[in-house]
Amino acid sequence: MVRWPWRRGLTGPYLLRGQNLNSKLNIAQIGCSGKGATDAQWCSTENIVALCDVNSDATDRLKTYLPNATVYKDFRQLFDKQKDIDAVDVATPDHMHAIIAGRRSSWANMSIAKSR
Repeated sequence: MVRWPWRRGLTGPYLLRGQNLNSKLNIAQIGCSGKGATDAQWCSTENIVALCDVNSDATDRLKTYLPNATVYKDFRQLFDKQKDIDAVDVATPDHMHAIIAGRRSSWANMSIAKSR
């Protein structure tokens, strides 16, 4: 059996070290139809503060469940105007992931990216 000595050093919620562990995250949802809608449902225990999609039908559907969320059509406007974001869920087509993540690469505690 191979033992990985570095595994012990990679434990813990590094994103949450600087804040109260009992507080809720402020999440921005980019892409609100299909996978984005189910991601928003899974994140519903947190504060979803912003919705962003070019399709207004998708944001309108989610807005009925998240009345306090601000709606944007362009992710650049979302990042420029919404300053209270702790995490971003990007549920867009694959060719847009890097563009959106690169826009906020200046975040010191940029979160985890996942693809299907």
